[in-house]
Amino acid sequence: MLLAYGELEGERSFDFPVDTLLAHVEIFVGVQDLGEVRILRPDGSPLANGERARIQAFEHMRIATLEPPECGRWRIQVRGRGLYCVTVRGGADTRSIPPTGDLAPILLVDFTFVELGGRPGHEGWFPIEREPGPGEELMARLDLAGSFPSAELGFAGADGRPLDSGFLPLEFEPGGETAHVRCVVPGEPFRAFVRGYDVWGAPFQRMHAPRFAPASER
Repeated sequence: MLLAYGELEGERSFDFPVDTLLAHVEIFVGVQDLGEVRILRPDGSPLANGERARIQAFEHMRIATLEPPECGRWRIQVRGRGLYCVTVRGGADTRSIPPTGDLAPILLVDFTFVELGGRPGHEGWFPIEREPGPGEELMARLDLAGSFPSAELGFAGADGRPLDSGFLPLEFEPGGETAHVRCVVPGEPFRAFVRGYDVWGAPFQRMHAPRFAPASER
């Protein structure tokens, strides 16, 4: 859902949405010189240990587990200095999904850049066997499983912030979970992520963990 790292000097906030199809969420914050971590619920109130939340505090890190998490937009406020890493991971239990039909948790299964290949009469899209070049226009293929009416693709830097490349609407193959979209490769190391709304209208976000390094950045 969120993966960010870099160097911190002071304070920074990280926002992420929790959709209705998640049964648990785990938040990890690690900083070399950790000052304070505040996790804010969608209503703005600070998270504390309780029936639906467990927070573990260590010298350089905090780990919070939410079961089940509240739906909505959450915020992590971090104060400290030095190298940091912030991750948010979510999971689903099908028993927690309301019994209103064929609902399924949302999962970004795969993302890759592809190009046409194969012999005549048997052409298809195949993963490129090189690092993409910055500014290069390529076709991307992604597999997004689950129950959602629409989604769009974006790119984020190592610090988790969306890049200025904007968002691309995704059109999925009929009855499938695969989408192809033409996009421009960012000029810095990046990760792909998707965002949208689940079937209940709650926002969701899923980030692809592998990082791409444009050829000129290696």
